[in-house]
Amino acid sequence: MLIKKAYSGRIKGMNEINSASSKEWLLFCRRFFHNPSCIGSVMPSSRFLARKMVRSVAWEQCGLIVELGAGTGSCTEYLLANKPQRTKVLVFEKDPVFRAQLAEKFTAVPLYDDAAQLAEILAAQGIRRVDCIMSGLPFAMFSDAERQAILAQIQRVLPRGGQFITFQYSPQMYRELCLKFSEVRIGFTFFNLPPAIIYSCRR
Repeated sequence: MLIKKAYSGRIKGMNEINSASSKEWLLFCRRFFHNPSCIGSVMPSSRFLARKMVRSVAWEQCGLIVELGAGTGSCTEYLLANKPQRTKVLVFEKDPVFRAQLAEKFTAVPLYDDAAQLAEILAAQGIRRVDCIMSGLPFAMFSDAERQAILAQIQRVLPRGGQFITFQYSPQMYRELCLKFSEVRIGFTFFNLPPAIIYSCRR
């Protein structure tokens, strides 16, 4: 009975991994081969990963959440479906093709481009602090200078106690995140291609 349940759970998880439409998957592949250092994977995030990240958000403390590197909008969809009505969502996506698709799909969501200019872009909108930042950026693919610049931007807009949630495909970010955040928790999801590590951090 236990074996049957475990097998059923694994099949369900694999269905989640393969749930992205073929059109979305082909678009992701094309953009990856066009610019692999910015995309980070040939597969969009699974719905299982998106749900797990969204569940990590402390909604009772979240009036404003920013998503960095939204890609095809897997996490964006779950953010909008699960957020309290009072919580505002802003999205950043640098890739112009993904950004155009996101603008068409989520017409009511403010959309911006470069996360390396996060603090300046938000300040131009009269925003000085953000309660939570959720990131799909492939930090392992960035140069050290690019990674440090974006992490510095994140620290500028997150107040003490603010949340930073990101997923990566390797554990190399753990040490760096521990140096920059007061609390770092790790989760995993194997129902994603490739399997992902989820970091939930507190400023």
